[in-house]
Amino acid sequence: DFRNFLTDGVLADRSGNGHHGRMKGAFAPARHGEERGLRFNGKDTVIAPDECEELKVSGAFSLALRFRITPEEAAAMKGRAPLIFGSTDNRGALRNCTLFFDYGTTLVLNIGNGVGNESIFLRDVADGEMHSAVYLVAPPHLRVYYDGRCVIRRDDFSIVPDRKVGGREVLLGNWRHGAFRGELYDLRLFDRMLNPAEVLKPAGAGTSSPGQIVLRANHSDVRGAVDWSIGCEPLPESVRQLELRLDGKAVLLRDITAEERRRGMISSRGEAPTAGLAAGGHRLTAALLDSGGSRVLEESCAWHKRPVDIPEKYSNDIGITDEVLPPWTPVGLRKEQERAVVSVWNRRYEFGRAPLSGTIVTGVPLSARPSALLLELDGKPEALSALPLEIVKEAPNQVILCQTARSEAVAVAARHTVDYDGFDRILVTVTARRDCCLTRLAFHYPLLAEHCKAAIRTLNEVDDLTDARQYPFLPMVQIGDEFRGLHYMADSNECWFPKNHAAALTVSSNRNGPELLFAVNPVAEPVDMKAGERLSWEFALTATPIRPMTRSAWQNRYANLMPYCGEFTCTTDQYRGKSILDYFTDAGMRGFIVWRTGKAFGYPPVPGTDYAGEIAKLVRAAHDRKLKVFPYCIGFLFSDQAPEWNEERLYRMVPYRDQADRGDFLEKETGCRQHAYIVCNSRSYQDLMLYRLREAVRSLDIDGVYLDGTADVKQCSEALHGCGYTGRDGLRKTTYCGFQTRDMIRRIHTLI
Repeated sequence: DFRNFLTDGVLADRSGNGHHGRMKGAFAPARHGEERGLRFNGKDTVIAPDECEELKVSGAFSLALRFRITPEEAAAMKGRAPLIFGSTDNRGALRNCTLFFDYGTTLVLNIGNGVGNESIFLRDVADGEMHSAVYLVAPPHLRVYYDGRCVIRRDDFSIVPDRKVGGREVLLGNWRHGAFRGELYDLRLFDRMLNPAEVLKPAGAGTSSPGQIVLRANHSDVRGAVDWSIGCEPLPESVRQLELRLDGKAVLLRDITAEERRRGMISSRGEAPTAGLAAGGHRLTAALLDSGGSRVLEESCAWHKRPVDIPEKYSNDIGITDEVLPPWTPVGLRKEQERAVVSVWNRRYEFGRAPLSGTIVTGVPLSARPSALLLELDGKPEALSALPLEIVKEAPNQVILCQTARSEAVAVAARHTVDYDGFDRILVTVTARRDCCLTRLAFHYPLLAEHCKAAIRTLNEVDDLTDARQYPFLPMVQIGDEFRGLHYMADSNECWFPKNHAAALTVSSNRNGPELLFAVNPVAEPVDMKAGERLSWEFALTATPIRPMTRSAWQNRYANLMPYCGEFTCTTDQYRGKSILDYFTDAGMRGFIVWRTGKAFGYPPVPGTDYAGEIAKLVRAAHDRKLKVFPYCIGFLFSDQAPEWNEERLYRMVPYRDQADRGDFLEKETGCRQHAYIVCNSRSYQDLMLYRLREAVRSLDIDGVYLDGTADVKQCSEALHGCGYTGRDGLRKTTYCGFQTRDMIRRIHTLI
C-alpha cells in the first residue's frame, strides 16, 4: 500500500505477511484527488521487498494495481521496458511473474515457467488518468479487468507459473531493461484466482452486478458445425443450469459445476452439428437458469451458413507426388540373407534383422558399430529372436521394411519408411504376449566421435560434446559437426515413462575414445503390461548427406529491398540516377523478396485483389530485367482478414495465441489492424495454403516464396488436426507437428 511508507525509507506491507519494502532513490509522494501514492522518477527509484522469494507466484494467482502515467512520462520511457513489479531475470521463460511498461503505451504482464512464457497486453494506458488493472490467472483460465471492466477473457492460457523459476530477486520500479516513471497507488498479489465479484468491489463497481453473458458463434461450412463459446462473470448466485438453443431447439442443458460456482464464472465451449440446416441465417441463444427453470440471464447471436465454395481449397493433393525430385536420386535396395542395404542420395543405410539394428555410411562411416534396441522385463535383459527382414514396399521414391523379433513374453517390431531424401521414419511397437513388466527400453546409436562435435537443439542452443549430455524429451536434435551428423526428430512422448524425465535423450562424451553413444530412452520406470497390450513410439532419423555444390553464391544473389515494405515503389524511386530495380540489376542481383503483404498477414496473394495487382506489375518489371520475385507468404500466422477466417479452427494451433497486441508489426506490413493466430501445419492448413500458392503462381507468375516460421516445429493439442492426446490423468496433452511440417515443406518445394 503506497500510502504507508515509513520515515526510515521502508514501505510498510499492510497485508500482515512481512514483505516490507526497502526504498532506494529519490522518491516523492504522489496525489490524485483523495488518493495518495508514490512517484517513481524513471532513474534510481526502486523498492526491494523483504522475504521476496515468497512473492514469486506458483499456479493460480491474482495481481491488482492502481497507477497513473502521463503521456510525457510514457514518452520518456519509450524504447525501454521499465519494470513495475516482478522477477528480474533476463529471459522471459525465467521471469516467473513480471509486470512492465513497453512500447511507450502498453502494460505487459509476462509469466514464465522455466520452459516457455506468455505475455498479456493492455494498450494505451498512459493518458494521465488513474487506472486499475486486475489480472486473474488460473491456467487455462485468464481474465484481465481494466477499470472494472473485463477486457480479456482467455480459456487457453497454457503457462502455469512455477515458484522454482527465477532468481531470488523481486523488485518494484527498476531493472536492467529500464526504470519506471509514473505513480503507483496500490499493488496487491494473491496466491489464488479471485472471484470476479471480488474484483469489482475494489474497482469501484460494487458487488451487485448481475453478470453478463458473452456468447460467440463461428460456423464451419467445411465441417458442418457451429463452434460456440459462452462466458459469464460474475456468476449470479441464483444460477443453477446453463442452456444453449440453436434456432429455438435445445442442444445443451447442464448443471453449473461446483468449480464454476467457486470461481464465480462460467467458461464453456463446444460445437453443434448443422448438417440438416438450410443455407442462410440462424440464431444461437444461451441462457442461465435458476432452480425453477426461469431465465436469469440470456444472450443471443446470429450466424450464417454458406455453401462450401471451391471445395478444392479445403481438400487437395497439390504438391504431393511419388516423383523423385532433383538433385535427389532414386532409392536403391539390395537385400541379402541377414541384412538389407538402402541407398539414398550420397548415403547408405544398412539394416540387420533385429529391430533397430544397422549402420550408416555418409561418404565415410558414421556408425562406430551397429545400432541396437535394449529391452528389459522385470529388471532383466530380455533375449529376443529375430525374424527375417520383411520388405513391405520397394519403389524409386520410398522403401518400407520391417524388423521383428520375439520372445515368450513380448513381440517387438520396427517399421522403417525411408524416403529418397534419406528421411527414415521409424515406428517401434512392443506388444505383450503375456502379463509382464517392462522396466527399460532404449535405442542405442553408437557413432564415430570424430564426426560428433556438438548437439544442436536449435540455432541458438548448441552444446559442445567434450562432456556427456542428457536432455528431457526433445522434438529435434542433431548430433554431428559442420559436415556430417545424425538428425533425430519425434512428435510425441505419449508412451514415454515417466514423461519428460531428465535422461530421455543422452549423449556420451567424445573425449574418451573413438565412439560416442547417442541413446533414446523412452522407458525409464516400470510399466505393467497386460497380455495383448501394445505400446508404440515413433521418431525419425536422417543422416546428413555430403551435398554437391551445384550453384555458386553469385547465382543465388538474392536480396531484400529497402525501405522495408516499400517494394511497390522500387520501379519509380531513384537511387544514384537510376530506378532501384535498374541499380540492383546492374549490381548483379538475381532476385528479391517482397516484404509487403496483403491485408491478411503472410497470406499468399489472392488473384483479383489490389495487392495481387501490385505484385503482378512488380513481377513484370522484374522479369523484364531477368530478376526473380519471391513474395513473403505462408508464414506462421493465420489472420482474421483471411477469406477463410470462418474456418479458423481448421488452422489455428491450440492453445491459441493471438498476436494482435504485439506492437504494430502486423499493421505496418498489411496496412490494417488484425487478429492473427499461430497456425498448426496440419493437413487442412497445407491444403488451403497449397491451393492459394498454386493460384498465385499461375496467375501472377511469381518465382517462389519467402517463408517465415513455416518450418518451425510447434506444439498443438487440437484433436481436429490429429494433434494431441488425452493423458492417463484425463487432461489433453500437446504433440509436436514435425512430421506435418516436413510434409508441408515438401509440398511447397514440389509445387515451386
